[in-house]
Amino acid sequence: MIQQRTEASGKAKQDGSFLRCISQIDEAISLLIDRTEDVDAFITYPGEPKKQSFQTLYRGEYGTLRAKRPEDYRQGVTVLGLAGEADDSETCRKLLLAGADATKAIGLVKNFCDNQGNNVLTPNSFVFRLISYSSWNTLRMFLTEFKDRAETVMHKGKFAITPLVAFIIKAKDEFQKTGTFNERMTNWAEVEYFISLFINAGASMTEETQVSCAAQLLGR
Repeated sequence: MIQQRTEASGKAKQDGSFLRCISQIDEAISLLIDRTEDVDAFITYPGEPKKQSFQTLYRGEYGTLRAKRPEDYRQGVTVLGLAGEADDSETCRKLLLAGADATKAIGLVKNFCDNQGNNVLTPNSFVFRLISYSSWNTLRMFLTEFKDRAETVMHKGKFAITPLVAFIIKAKDEFQKTGTFNERMTNWAEVEYFISLFINAGASMTEETQVSCAAQLLGR
């Protein structure tokens, strides 16, 4: 349904008749969220199990094969994460208001490398998925409207990189490949705006990571 809303949003820009379709999808999404006790309960595991053998599986009550535990899989994605990938800020807002856990991380992702070419593992969490998928509208919404929750994920903790450092790397990569940021800005101004949102949410320009600190990446 999230995918249908995203597709309809794109068409609505060309044909106003799709606005009613988006409204109907939004109503259905709101109804599903309202009737769901735990919006984090549904988790999808894209890809294959780490261990493709029957040792990691057991026969369920009705003879179906089930994984022993989610850790057998590379990554898991909640509904909040799926909506974030699609940059569906409206659905993400509804899920967060319904109590979706923005700190939930299921698995690790190799999206970045350090100066020596070593993989830098990031948690497969909401904010890192927003950065990885360039979901800038949703990221802006999260950092401004849910600042208190954003503050809980601004530091690296037990991981190797902070969201701010990941964002700067991604923004610089976009500029290098396309000459723009967010598909429209040809200067660094909007990136600086996002950096200010990160800082307002508690991010540090000087927190060291496996790659570098944010200030050093920006030559400051």
